[in-house]
Amino acid sequence: MLTALQLCEEKSAENQSLREKLAEAREEIADLEARLKRAEERRKAAESEQREKRVLERKLADMEKELGVSERCQVAAFLGQSQMFCRFALAEMLSCCYNSLLHVSQIALRASLIW
Repeated sequence: MLTALQLCEEKSAENQSLREKLAEAREEIADLEARLKRAEERRKAAESEQREKRVLERKLADMEKELGVSERCQVAAFLGQSQMFCRFALAEMLSCCYNSLLHVSQIALRASLIW
């Protein structure tokens, strides 16, 4: 049979363990938030690049009209492929961040329910 002191020490050790897990979860959340912020910055940069691409396409179209060149289709195909790759990579990063954040929030919720 456990004495009151032993029970108190056991619960204290358990509480300390839970505090450490909560601190780890908070650190992971902070890390995920930073990663999510970086992903958002990359998304904004991709949007900016997309705007720049449209400007360049307009300039290219104007130049083609002046020169009478019909190579625009080849350039557009190349630009379309690189844009698709960027969108796919960004979607993968955001999905990974979301899943990790969801997992950490579930851990934090479980830890808060134990308290």
